[in-house]
Amino acid sequence: MARTAEARKGAGSGIKWFLAMSGVLLAAVTLIYAMVNHQPVEKITVNDGVIFGTQGVSTDEITEAQTELQRKVDALEKQVKAAPTTAPATTADFSGYWVGGDSWTYEIVQSGSTGAISQISPYGITLYGQGNVTGTTFSFTFQSVNGVAGTASLQYMAPNHLEGWMQTYAGTQPIVMNR
Repeated sequence: MARTAEARKGAGSGIKWFLAMSGVLLAAVTLIYAMVNHQPVEKITVNDGVIFGTQGVSTDEITEAQTELQRKVDALEKQVKAAPTTAPATTADFSGYWVGGDSWTYEIVQSGSTGAISQISPYGITLYGQGNVTGTTFSFTFQSVNGVAGTASLQYMAPNHLEGWMQTYAGTQPIVMNR
């Protein structure tokens, strides 16, 4: 009889763990789906108080942040332009304006094997980052206006086409850019 009660107690803990993990997985999938589809997500709250999500940033907050964001982008571009311009002949030129799969414009400034990137949304600059170009790959770290930071890598596929990925706390997402 004692073993049966212990087995039930153990099974109950397993079911609780499974349900909790299912809830966490559902919340994560919902968040990623919303982010990929550019739907605003401020938070997802689970009954025990655990919160998943991003902090919403209003267009007013983005507008107010433009001076500081522009200063940071200018500083990164200045740093890139001051870098040595010598790069192997096999280094791709990522410089210019690109349109991402999210329909927003991205500007990449490159000097030799150093690069900077900024995302220009309808509201202004919403992301900036810097990194290095090695051959046909531009790898960089970035910070967005809503506080999300991550890493990304773009592969120069053709003169007007880039493909790659970005990694944040929400997981890995594909990137496609064209000009």
